[in-house]
Amino acid sequence: MKSLLSVLLFAGLCINLFALTVDGYAYLEDQTNYRGINVILQRVVPDSLALYRVSTDSTGYYVAEIESGYYDVEYAKNGFSSVKLEDVPFYSNQTLADQTLSARGLEGYIKGILTEGEYNVSNTLTVPEGDSLIIEPGVTLNFNTDAAFIINGYLKAEGTGADSIIFRPINDDWTGIRFQQSSHISTIKYGSIISIKETGIIVEESSLSLSNSSITTKKKGIFFWASGDCDISNCEITAMNTGGEGIYISPESASVFALKNLYIKGFSYSVLAMAGQTTLENCVVISNSYALTVENPALMSVFNSTIKSDIGVQANSNTKVYNSIIQGLNNGYGVGFSRASVHFGTLEVFNTNVFGFETNYENCGPYLGVIVTTNANGDPCDGYFNTSMDPMFLDEWNGDFMLTEGSPCIDAGTNTISGYTLPLTDIIGNKRIWDGDENSTAIVDIGAYEYGSSIPVSIEENSSEISDFTICQNYPNPFNPVTTISYALTQAGLVELNVYNLNGQLVQSLVNSRLDKGIHKAEFNAGDLTSGMYIYNLKVDNKVVSSKKMMLLK
Repeated sequence: MKSLLSVLLFAGLCINLFALTVDGYAYLEDQTNYRGINVILQRVVPDSLALYRVSTDSTGYYVAEIESGYYDVEYAKNGFSSVKLEDVPFYSNQTLADQTLSARGLEGYIKGILTEGEYNVSNTLTVPEGDSLIIEPGVTLNFNTDAAFIINGYLKAEGTGADSIIFRPINDDWTGIRFQQSSHISTIKYGSIISIKETGIIVEESSLSLSNSSITTKKKGIFFWASGDCDISNCEITAMNTGGEGIYISPESASVFALKNLYIKGFSYSVLAMAGQTTLENCVVISNSYALTVENPALMSVFNSTIKSDIGVQANSNTKVYNSIIQGLNNGYGVGFSRASVHFGTLEVFNTNVFGFETNYENCGPYLGVIVTTNANGDPCDGYFNTSMDPMFLDEWNGDFMLTEGSPCIDAGTNTISGYTLPLTDIIGNKRIWDGDENSTAIVDIGAYEYGSSIPVSIEENSSEISDFTICQNYPNPFNPVTTISYALTQAGLVELNVYNLNGQLVQSLVNSRLDKGIHKAEFNAGDLTSGMYIYNLKVDNKVVSSKKMMLLK
């Protein structure tokens, strides 16, 4: 009997110890998403052995099952002032009063998850070695002038076309992002890095994947120092003032750098490679001085790119240029070695149009640029099918390097390059190998843009069987001011199709309704918008399917 009584008393004690429910709401000043506030309950009476940690959901709600006693309750989140309640008695279920954490600047060490919202950074912010930070879509970080963002650990900052991640100054400028001695490949996707006073991104003994992002800087864009392999794609890198380097690869960097679908503008040296293996594909490079500079022992390969500069390609080490346009400013030289007698490696130039320089080819020997034959279009060219003719851009002085009808660059490329596969699309997502001059032969154009190209893969070609949600490149692209976006649904659902600017701001909602399975089209009229790049984003049942870019040219 005593044994049974002891068991019952013990069971009653356990029920008493764990029978209490504590809940409530906690909020963040000037925020709308309250997820991730840590609520820490530390018992102080009858002992300090009980400790509980819970977190709020997006509405700010939290709930905890605790033992009875007196507790200190603390509400905490990085970037906000903590709130602490002391000696709170819990001997029955209780709902605590609402708490609001006031905003303060982020600084010091940071890790974990940074949820949607706007945060001020008062001093340098660091992700420590061995730790990671995930920045979710919709985050804006406002930096003080002397504040930097240093990553010694791992950073995953992946926004979406609808909700980009913004790094910007509180005042005029800030110090930028630095990856230092990180053993992980960090990622930034759909990010805007705005108004840097020195260098936008420094990658030091680290690796980085940067895509669908923009950098505006007063001096330098990206500086690679002794870094690992890096992939930069679908980005705009712009100098606010003339000078500096758009992309600088230091002599200590013996790695592979893939630069794809980039628009680099306004730097004295757009790409300066002192070492490593660099590939440019579908890039537009505009410089007041030097577009591409290759120094020993660097290797550089340039494919289907458009360059406008005083000096196009200064090759003092092994360099290949294929299917590209190099446009001058009536001085300097297009392609060549800056020193006649002292240079390293070889220079290969094939199916490229070099035009508008004082000297198109500098110290290149007796063959490059010497007209001896005609190409497939019947235009005069050298033995490597290089031409020297006006490329007939649509509006080069306003940054539009699309080809116009009759351009000698249409169908003037080569579809076969040893050791290299041509990209499927051009810089803005249009189909690459396309019969631009309608002569029944599909040959790649030279330069970053494909003339008269269509949607890359038409969903109407496979309309009888739709195996996945699909969104196509808008057509036409570029457009003025109306274009059409096609998409396919594998099943009925709530569809949202929205258009955003590069800062992630909604500019127009095209679809917000429930649609049946099948192929659908939406028309976008940008008559009241300014020229530039825009992003359209498809959601089905509140899940992002895909985002694509389109170009409005007026």
